[in-house]
Amino acid sequence: MNPDEYARLIRKSLAQDRLFHDGSLCSMLGDEIALMITSYLDDADVFSMRNDPVNRYASLTYAHGWLDAGIFLGYLADTHLQAEFCDEGMIPWSAHGALSEKMNRYEQMLGLAAISVIPSASSGSPAFPVARRMQDQVQSGREKGLVFRSGDRPVSALGLFSYWYGWLDTGVRCGILLIMERGDLFTT
Repeated sequence: MNPDEYARLIRKSLAQDRLFHDGSLCSMLGDEIALMITSYLDDADVFSMRNDPVNRYASLTYAHGWLDAGIFLGYLADTHLQAEFCDEGMIPWSAHGALSEKMNRYEQMLGLAAISVIPSASSGSPAFPVARRMQDQVQSGREKGLVFRSGDRPVSALGLFSYWYGWLDTGVRCGILLIMERGDLFTT
C-alpha cells in the first residue's frame, strides 16, 4: 500500500457516522479523537508537500493509532479499516537515515511514556481493565516494534512505535490513563 492510499483509507474510516451525537461526554471525546486524527492527517499532507516521507509516515500511523484506540474505547464506530502499515516500501531508501533516527527516538519515547502512566480509575471500576488492556497492548506493540527493528525492518518498527504511541495518547486524552511523570511525552 502506498502512503496516499493509506491516508485515504484513514480519512474514509473517520468519515463514518459517530456513535454519539448528543453533547454527552462520550460525544465530546469522540469529537476530540476525530479532531486529533484530522490534525495528524493534515500534518501528513504538509510533510508530503515538503517531500518528507518519514514524518508523513509517522503522522499517518499515529493518526491510525488514534482511530483504532477511539474504536477500541467505543467513542468511534468500527470501520473495519484494513490497512497494513508495516510495509517497508512506504519510505524510499534515500530517506533511511532520517528513518533510523526517528525510529530510535520514537522507540525511546514510547518506552518512557508507557511506564509513565497508570490506569486513572480505581481497580473496581469497569474502566480499570480497559486501561490495563490498553497498557498491555501498547507494551506488546512496542515489543513487536523492537523485533522489527532488530530484524532490519525500520519502516515497520517506526510504524508500530508511532501507532501505539497514538493509542497511549488517546488513553491519556480520554482520561483512561493518568500521567504520573514525564507529561512532556504526551499530547495533552
